Amino acid sequence: MGTMAATLRVLRMEFAAVFRPHLEPCVAAVAAVLARCEAADADAEEEAESWRLVAAELMTMLTRIVATHPNPRKVFVTVVPRLLPPLLSAAAVRGDPSAASARE
Repeated sequence: MGTMAATLRVLRMEFAAVFRPHLEPCVAAVAAVLARCEAADADAEEEAESWRLVAAELMTMLTRIVATHPNPRKVFVTVVPRLLPPLLSAAAVRGDPSAASARE
């Protein structure tokens, strides 16, 4: 997973002029990685940390996309329903280890 995060970082930094993902695929990727983070939290901390690095890189990409998107309403309608619940869940798990057992 460290390789995946490093690859995303290179794409985001070195190839920013030609690598311009669209909003919907980026949101889908973030949602999938956040789901994998949540599943990995229960399995192995090292794997979960690797997925968190990937999620952080994708969130950085998403931030740039959101900042430059011409339609704020589309951004809100696309991002909030798909990412708010998993982001809140991830924040609860990271902030309180007992929150993970409470969800089960």
